[in-house]
Amino acid sequence: MREELDVAATKDLHAAFWNVSFYRSQGEFLASDSVAEALNAPARSADQVYIWLLTDKAVLVRFVTEGKTVHERVYREDVDLKTLPDQRLVLSKKTECGGHDSPGFACGGGTATLFVNSNGALAIVESSAAAGMLGLIPVAIYAKHLALFGRVQDAPPLKID
Repeated sequence: MREELDVAATKDLHAAFWNVSFYRSQGEFLASDSVAEALNAPARSADQVYIWLLTDKAVLVRFVTEGKTVHERVYREDVDLKTLPDQRLVLSKKTECGGHDSPGFACGGGTATLFVNSNGALAIVESSAAAGMLGLIPVAIYAKHLALFGRVQDAPPLKID
């Protein structure tokens, strides 16, 4: 699961990608089928996702269907965004807990690392972990998966809806 990073394209990210992946790694689980699923965004039916690197401390992700915004979110440094030295963008996912109606309880969370690969596709590496109790038995799981999303074009000029 190794994709070659295009540092220049990632550092100046302003592109539109298909919301549905053309490649997903698999193992115990499959990687997410859409950018929306990978980012836990309520926009799985969106056609495209526009990503603008606003500054080195903020990224806007906008999901679009037929030219209309379905959902958007700004990720900010020190809140839910970390920019790595090689320019990859690490977006934090919300930690969720559950198991209220079952014999167990668990909490899980993770990250989605975004970058443009050498072919111009959006690569998302999801890292997820969860731990909890099933009755009296402690359980834990960790997964890491890659999904690739085809580039449509440069994102249009940024307009705030």
